[in-house]
Amino acid sequence: TGAYIMGLQGIKDAYETGRGRIIMRAKADIEAHDLHDKIVVTEIPYGVNKAQLIEYIAELMKDGKLDGISNANDESDREGMRIVIDVKRDANARVVLNKLFKMTIRFRMQNQLAMDFDDDFSLEETQAQVKRLRLRLDGFLYSPKLLYCIQLGFTPYDTKVLPNGNNNFIRDAVVCYRPSDTWNIAFGQTTVKSSRENIKSSSAMQFSNASIVNSEFNPDRDFGFFGEYYKRLFGNFNVTANAAVTLGEGRNWVASKSKGFAYTGRVELFPLGRFKASGEVIEGDFLREQSVKLMLAGAFSYNDRTTRVHGQCGSQLPDGVMASMKQYYLDFVLKYRGFAFCADFMGRICDKPLYSGDLFTYAGKGVN
Repeated sequence: TGAYIMGLQGIKDAYETGRGRIIMRAKADIEAHDLHDKIVVTEIPYGVNKAQLIEYIAELMKDGKLDGISNANDESDREGMRIVIDVKRDANARVVLNKLFKMTIRFRMQNQLAMDFDDDFSLEETQAQVKRLRLRLDGFLYSPKLLYCIQLGFTPYDTKVLPNGNNNFIRDAVVCYRPSDTWNIAFGQTTVKSSRENIKSSSAMQFSNASIVNSEFNPDRDFGFFGEYYKRLFGNFNVTANAAVTLGEGRNWVASKSKGFAYTGRVELFPLGRFKASGEVIEGDFLREQSVKLMLAGAFSYNDRTTRVHGQCGSQLPDGVMASMKQYYLDFVLKYRGFAFCADFMGRICDKPLYSGDLFTYAGKGVN
């Protein structure tokens, strides 16, 4: 393939763990001319269609997302590829090139095949399904400090209609302002950071499904305001704080008749330094920490007057019925030279967990 491989960590992860994300960039140079600068692309990653790439750039220009470009042409010949992008005279070619690289599209697909055998090892049933099929678009708007993330899901689980009748294929739709590596704030719909199990990406899971405890007690996604803060206190001692004020009804609920919100806070302590590559949200020690790494974390969430049996998820309560519930989470992660130990404790408190019919709130606690 042509183009550049950005970093070697993804290749190393793929060889060591069987799973790795390799980021590739087109080979592009800036040519200075008297009237205006030009961005010249001479190599693109394998599988990228040249014509579709030029069409995509034209669409970005049309939509006003790349206002520093006046034209894009294919000047390729027998000597090789040459895509020429004309930069406007008053625009900075380097900034425009960074914007092109920032317009990224990623997808995740996981297929599952399951076979059931009887005592005589005769095949009884075969199940084949697309476990996950998700499309993610992310980049920045106007400035690298203003980021966006959109993620769509297309499997039956992701597209299942919500109890209030709304569609449910939008997983993330959030804008984030990150002025520095120390803190950021975000607005939109995304994951509520309650526990390690809830924060980790499905691509980092060692099993095809999350734990039963996680599915019962974690809030999944919600719409609202989010904030994060990172700080090194002294030596290798680091701390992370997360906070969120959300609608309290879960993703894609849109509107709520209750006057309450969900309030979530989480604190993570790293007394021996941070893990490599966010290893605290991955079960195994694939990167083999050369010194002992430890994380202790706790979170608390109060959902005030929700209209669903489990807060941000579950069935809808009968008309006029609302429930307030408290949820708590404790995490422990220890890693050293290939050894990893992870433990999660979480639970839910609800004063009146029983409702009319068969509806109830699952209150109690569990351990992973």
